[in-house]
Amino acid sequence: MMRRFRRRGAGSTDTTDTAVTSTPPASTPAPTGPQSSAHQSSADQSSADQSSADQSSADQPSTEHDYSGLCSLCGEAGHFVCENLRFPARTYGCPSCGALLRARNEAAVILDEIGRGRYLSLREAIEDTRVRDLAVYVVGITGAPRRWLSKLPHYTESFYWPDSVPVAERGEAQHQNLEQLTFDDASFDLVFSSHVMEHIPDARRAFAEVFRVLRPGGTYVFSVPMVWPTVEKSVTRCELVDGTFVHHRPEEFHNSPTGDPALVITNFGTDLLDLLEDLGFTARIRRPHWNINPAFRDTVFTAVKPRS
Repeated sequence: MMRRFRRRGAGSTDTTDTAVTSTPPASTPAPTGPQSSAHQSSADQSSADQSSADQSSADQPSTEHDYSGLCSLCGEAGHFVCENLRFPARTYGCPSCGALLRARNEAAVILDEIGRGRYLSLREAIEDTRVRDLAVYVVGITGAPRRWLSKLPHYTESFYWPDSVPVAERGEAQHQNLEQLTFDDASFDLVFSSHVMEHIPDARRAFAEVFRVLRPGGTYVFSVPMVWPTVEKSVTRCELVDGTFVHHRPEEFHNSPTGDPALVITNFGTDLLDLLEDLGFTARIRRPHWNINPAFRDTVFTAVKPRS
C-alpha cells in the first residue's frame, strides 16, 4: 500500500479538476501493502488530456464546440455544452442526468460491446435479457456507468480499501488487489474501469489478471488519461522497489473516491496497445466523439479476450 496524502476539501467523486504535484525526494517510503486505495480511483484526468491550445483560448469555449444528441447513459436528447477546452472530458454534461463526456464515452463503448447495436443507452440495454445474463465486474465505487451496470443481477464491484475505512462502511464493494484478483478464471463477460490502471505499481500484472478472469470473448472496457496529441511511449513516473517508491518524475496525484490523493504511477502512451496485445488481447483505442472538437480527444480502450 502506498502512502496517502490527505488534503482538506479533496473530492470523492469522479468530477474533480485538481491534481496535486510536488517535487519528490529520490525515494519515498511505502507502507507494507503493494498498492494504495488509488487502485480503484475514479479520479478525472489531471494534466493528461492537456490541450495544445494556449491558456487564453482554453478558457473561452464558443458555441461552435457544442452539439446536440442523445446521452449514452440515460438516453435523453439534449444539447451538450463545452465549458472547458483544455479538459473536454470534464464537461459536455448531460442536461438530464448530468453525466460528463468521459462517462458518456465509456458508456457508448460498453453499448457497442454488449448491446449488439440494439440500444442507444445503458438505461435501455440493461433491460435486455441477454445483457442481464452477463457477468459484469466493475473496478471502483463511483461513476455514472457503474450506477447503471450495478442494476444487473450478475454484478460485482471492488475497491482497494484503505485500512482507515472500517469494514462496516465499505458497502457491497469487495476488497480486491488488481494485481492478485481472487476470482476464478473465466468469471466475467465484461470488466470495466475508469482511470484506475495509471495508479497501479505493476500495471502489466493487473492487465494480465483481467485477462485471466475474463471469459473467452469477454471484453475489458477502460479509460486512462491520454494526452493530445498522442504520444507513443508510456512514462513510468515512479516504481515500487523493495517496498519503497522510487520517483523518476515529480509526484502527481488524482483524487480518489475516499478523498485521498492517489499517486499516478504511469502516464500511458499508445504503446499500451502493444502491452495488451502481448498479453493476448485484441485491443483498440476508441474515440466516440471523433468528429467533434475538442471532444474527440477523450479516449476509451477495449481489450477483447479471444474466444479460442
